[in-house]
Amino acid sequence: MLIFNFLLPVLTLASDLDGVRIEGGLNMPTECAEAAEIFLVHDKSILAQISVPADGDFEFQVLPGDYQLAGVAGSKCQGTTTFHVEKNSDTLSVNLRLQPERQPAQFAEAGFQWAPANFAIPPYLGMARLPPWAYYGATYPNFYYPGMWNNGGLVSNAYPGAGNVGFDKPNLYLSSTKKRQVTVQINYKNPQAKWLSAVPTYKKNGWHVTTTGHNRIQADRAKYNFLYYDFRGDDRELQSSSGFCAPRGQAIDLMLTLLKGLKFKKNEIADFSDYWRIKMPPYKDLCVYPQTQSQMDQIANIQVKPKPRLIQRMLFVVVPRDEKKFYGAGKFERPPTSAWRAPASAAVINYSSDLEVHEWGVAFLFTPPQK
Repeated sequence: MLIFNFLLPVLTLASDLDGVRIEGGLNMPTECAEAAEIFLVHDKSILAQISVPADGDFEFQVLPGDYQLAGVAGSKCQGTTTFHVEKNSDTLSVNLRLQPERQPAQFAEAGFQWAPANFAIPPYLGMARLPPWAYYGATYPNFYYPGMWNNGGLVSNAYPGAGNVGFDKPNLYLSSTKKRQVTVQINYKNPQAKWLSAVPTYKKNGWHVTTTGHNRIQADRAKYNFLYYDFRGDDRELQSSSGFCAPRGQAIDLMLTLLKGLKFKKNEIADFSDYWRIKMPPYKDLCVYPQTQSQMDQIANIQVKPKPRLIQRMLFVVVPRDEKKFYGAGKFERPPTSAWRAPASAAVINYSSDLEVHEWGVAFLFTPPQK
């Protein structure tokens, strides 16, 4: 397996730790797809990747600089838009529109979309075929990483905030057999916590959504499979002693096994597998430190109204390792020293409700700021 610790372009005004809020909307014809993958790009490298349904909205927190939003839906629709962020700017609104695009015949026949002429599926993925968005994203140099990446971790001064941990892609699922109004609030207890992105847009008093009865969530005109957010925080409440180290593919399989054991639903597990088999950084080994609900509640507490039947949360802190180096730092300067034992299934907190809340996420360390 080839490992690249390349230096990615970074934003120069990293002293502005608060960042600027970008609120975005997605428009696309019904012929495109139900949802699009959107890439937040700076200087040809991906800062973040999100999934947004038709007519959906989203937000990012960014540092001053020039940006591009690039979107792809299904195998034939794409679009881009650019914007500039000044220091101390007010909230900016950006609209991204996707349209059907013609592609070279050889790509259409093979099911490939907008891929470089010499593109080949990396063998370590263990996948014969990628989703259409992966062929589009393969044009970016850091596509097979969870964000801007250098020397075993996320690039610190490419993102707002000052914490040493990036809590990447917590997916929050609401499932109920009934149609009901639900409010979800994320309350950060970690003093270093800083929003990076959210889908749909996180309002002042949280997400106000409706469960559809089919494991879908409706907010305004759009239907979402899950609520999504990224944030930056520190490691003070995370456990760093228990876990496991394994080759990349095996480590992903072990994480999936833990989710199954904690009774995450099939669609929730499939979402984890589909995304992280592609976006997990391509190192020989991964060291994984599972974090349970008790740890996560000390960092970012979830409040749901009406009270759900149960809440189940799982976060995996992932630190890569290769033949020459273990890329840990701070509390995670060493590989796990003991095996991790899974807790019992989440306790029922409201027997009169069938609303269940499941959340999984993956976290990575930030490398020290570049001077």
